[in-house]
Amino acid sequence: MAAGLAIATWFVRLFGAVGVSTALPYDFEPRVDGRVIFTTAALLLVSVGATAVGPCVLAVHRSKDLVPRRAWVLGGLGRRITVALQVALSIVLLSAAAGLFVGFKHLAALAIPAVGVSPTLAMEISRSETRQSADSDNRRFFEALLAALRERSEVRAVAAASYVPPTRPLGNIRFSIEGRATSTEAQTALASAVSAAAFRLLGISLVRGRLIEDRDVQNAPNVAVISTALSRRYWPNEDPIGRRIVLVGTDKPVTVIGVVADVRQPLSKDPRAEFVLYLSYHQVPWPFMTLIFAPAAEPSAAVTAVRQEVARLDSSQAAGAIQVLDELRTEWLGQPRLQTTVVTLFGVATLLLTLVGLYARVAHGVAVRAREFAIRQALGARPTDVVRQLTVEALVVVAGGVLAGLTLLPLSTRALRRVVIDAPSFDLGLAAGVACLLGLSALASTYWPARRAGRVDPAQLLKAEQ
Repeated sequence: MAAGLAIATWFVRLFGAVGVSTALPYDFEPRVDGRVIFTTAALLLVSVGATAVGPCVLAVHRSKDLVPRRAWVLGGLGRRITVALQVALSIVLLSAAAGLFVGFKHLAALAIPAVGVSPTLAMEISRSETRQSADSDNRRFFEALLAALRERSEVRAVAAASYVPPTRPLGNIRFSIEGRATSTEAQTALASAVSAAAFRLLGISLVRGRLIEDRDVQNAPNVAVISTALSRRYWPNEDPIGRRIVLVGTDKPVTVIGVVADVRQPLSKDPRAEFVLYLSYHQVPWPFMTLIFAPAAEPSAAVTAVRQEVARLDSSQAAGAIQVLDELRTEWLGQPRLQTTVVTLFGVATLLLTLVGLYARVAHGVAVRAREFAIRQALGARPTDVVRQLTVEALVVVAGGVLAGLTLLPLSTRALRRVVIDAPSFDLGLAAGVACLLGLSALASTYWPARRAGRVDPAQLLKAEQ
């Protein structure tokens, strides 16, 4: 129990290292205190007592049976079923952990880093209601602000966007596609009005076509850039470049000029979370924008310059708090990282317990059947035959557990997707890899005690029993 408490303390410290308290939506500090120790000890005593009663009753019952019976190396049917269930649970947890790890890597790739310009800061600016009545006022304010900041030596680069990933967007926009008689209710995307430099500062790479540029002004043809996921959804078998869409509430068509890499709305189960439509802020001015800027030297000097320019253009305009995009990305990935870490730790712990239990059961079976193996070798059996028999007997049980785990895996995956955001779907290749890993580990756990049985000297053993 003391060793278990030491391991538990290490686990709790590991949870703290991966940011458990910051990833959860409520205050929580994991620790091992008196209540935890008392509850764990009580559960342990109950579990040990419950598991000890059954074998004792069975041993008393079998002591009255004088008929010799052939025993497996893992014991009776109940013990074999127990080992198989342990293996099945290991398959489920390890497959879930592997899938979550792959999913986390995908999420980390979709999170937007500051590419080439670091650190990148963000400041939200929302126009007051009295100044939101005219689009022209919003357009002139943000155009003047960006132009002024480009002239400031404290600012290395600056852009603006109404949706800055990985922050949460404010809503979807509906649109129709020219030439298609489809309902606009089913055609939605996250919308973001951006300036030309926003893609570079946010690290959103161009896939094909072109990005929004400074020439895409108010009187120019309306243009849009779409995400790769949006392109696959509405133009799966064709090139969307040059196609035109019409936003609901407007009558002016918008031409798709480019496709960019996907980004992800944080902690969303909506399959449309990667559907993003980027519009030129000159053509679709929004009353609220987020300034994205890279300091030329000291970040504090750049922040002061931004606040000074906002106050100079409009003394009554408030500027929001400063955020660092790298910190936003880390915070966004906190909960998926926690989920992946917890499932992985439980999966590894279950695997270790399974392998230790398998080793102990095989070693116990070898000790119980030592006389049988000695007689077999005295009658001509080779040591390799004994090792093979023991290993095959144990691996048959392991194979049954693997098959049970693979059978339960689709059900467990569906259950996991209900509680874990971005949980992956069932992946047969990944599960097969986990099964192979578990099989090799089980082979090693059964081979070494079986190898000792093959090294037994039959003459010495039988002589010692006389």
